Amino acid sequence: MSAPGPALYAHVPTSDTHSSGSDADQSSVEEVESSYRRGCKKSTTLRSRAWKHVVPLRERSSRSAQAVQHTDPLRSFTPDKLHLTGKDVLLQLCLLIKHLQGSQGPHMVHCFLNATLSPPITSESLSELDIVRIINNPKLRHDVNFDRELSFRPNLEGPNRKEKFRAADEYWTALTAELTLYTHLFDGSSSACQVQEQHRGLYIAGSRKRVPLLFETLRDILKTLVPERDQPRIEEVLDVPMLMQQFEKGVCDLAGLSQWLAQLLKAHCAPIRDRMVDHMVKQFMTGIEDSSQIRVVKGLQELFAILETMKLDVANHQIRHLRGLLIEDTVHFEQKYHLHQIARRRTDIDDSRSWFAQHESSCSINVSVGLDNAPASDQTRVFTSALLQTLLSSDSGLNLPATFALDLDRLSTLRSDLHDIIYEEICCEILSLVISHMQHGVEALSSEKQALRGRLLDIVGSARTWARHVANIAAEITCCTLLFLFLFLFLFLFLFLFLVLFHALFPKRKVAPFVAGEKVEGRQISRVLSTDQSGAGVPLHEPTAWKQGEGSDGHARFRAARAIDCVRRRLRWVR
Repeated sequence: MSAPGPALYAHVPTSDTHSSGSDADQSSVEEVESSYRRGCKKSTTLRSRAWKHVVPLRERSSRSAQAVQHTDPLRSFTPDKLHLTGKDVLLQLCLLIKHLQGSQGPHMVHCFLNATLSPPITSESLSELDIVRIINNPKLRHDVNFDRELSFRPNLEGPNRKEKFRAADEYWTALTAELTLYTHLFDGSSSACQVQEQHRGLYIAGSRKRVPLLFETLRDILKTLVPERDQPRIEEVLDVPMLMQQFEKGVCDLAGLSQWLAQLLKAHCAPIRDRMVDHMVKQFMTGIEDSSQIRVVKGLQELFAILETMKLDVANHQIRHLRGLLIEDTVHFEQKYHLHQIARRRTDIDDSRSWFAQHESSCSINVSVGLDNAPASDQTRVFTSALLQTLLSSDSGLNLPATFALDLDRLSTLRSDLHDIIYEEICCEILSLVISHMQHGVEALSSEKQALRGRLLDIVGSARTWARHVANIAAEITCCTLLFLFLFLFLFLFLFLFLVLFHALFPKRKVAPFVAGEKVEGRQISRVLSTDQSGAGVPLHEPTAWKQGEGSDGHARFRAARAIDCVRRRLRWVR
């Protein structure tokens, strides 16, 4: 959705209460990590014995003197060290991770010791998307009345966003380190198999920190997404003890497991998600073929992302179908909810009454009748006036009672928009006043004001801190004023030069005057043009005929003919 308000779905943090499979508790883990960071000074004897009895990790066929021998810190201890503690086992596993991963070893050791044991996506975090939680969610029930496209989405915003991403990255890195230990411990060609059986069991138990819990979480999430008829098959395939035995024997078929998961997911997810499922299977296949634990972990990461997406699709589908019923039941649900909150003293109504009474006197309401006895129209008018005064106030925060908790985000956005409009209009009026003061009779164009609004929003940023950017805003108004005046003077100069050039290229032509001393009367000309002496019309193209008249009538006609000739000559001159 475009503007959903607060995110309605967020990952629920899970507590690290699961056992790591060894007898090392959290204090032991912290002690091991501190020892590892200080160069393991507290375990100097243990490390010296471990490194004293190293053997080559892989026997090389070449007997060259320059051949490099890779050492393995996991070897059997001397007979006087038959009983290992959980701290000793954990320290040796950390040394092995560092040895196998090279430059990435220290970071993987840190993640292996400190990352959470549960995946970032669990059945507990996805339980917020269940239909029961949706119906009883007061925030969602209130927001659905204002947003037609309301939907769930992962909560990737907020103050804990970076912390969530960091915790997720550490978990997947720790899982990569654990799979690396599995490959080393459960590989028959590894020197770790030469360790005494009791020690090897301790190492295996100490390395099982996250993979068993990951399969359990995967099984629980799948059971919430498929119908009951498919759940026994999920229990059978995702049998965690059986899978861990297959890991230990080196016969776990991750390729077949990924293909079975792909068939199950495609049977119950939207067709648009099939491409994600295929890419997940491709990651698994590539990781298995290349023996890359990183690719396998990426496949697992995509698998849990697909499960989360499927859960979101189901929840959003339920919201779309239940939206009408949720809206119809809004008043009844919210009355019941707020009365329950008031009865439990979770909502302070005294603060709301004080806020209402504070604005009651400014609305000319008869306070003698009391707040509860006032007419409904007066109460609505007081409420509207109080809310507008609060939204338009210049206070830094939005001081509203606790009863506005469900609408606080929308009111904050509305207050910010109102303040932006007011401040923009003030800046545009200042721009108009400055321009009219510097150039009388000139006003700023609407295009200039619109451009100024856009630049003002860029200056104040998303935080809308207008007071902090007063100097920048003043400089921007000054620049807009100078730019507008420059354009105005440029247009004026261009118009002046155009007129000068026009008069230079097309000079004004003189008009031939009438003959001096001649007077032409319109009545005489019209009479001459209309009739002659005998009443017949005289054609305009035969002026010589008018000169042949006799007597006083002929003299008048002669004068009229001279006048017509002058008019004709003038017209020809102009043309």
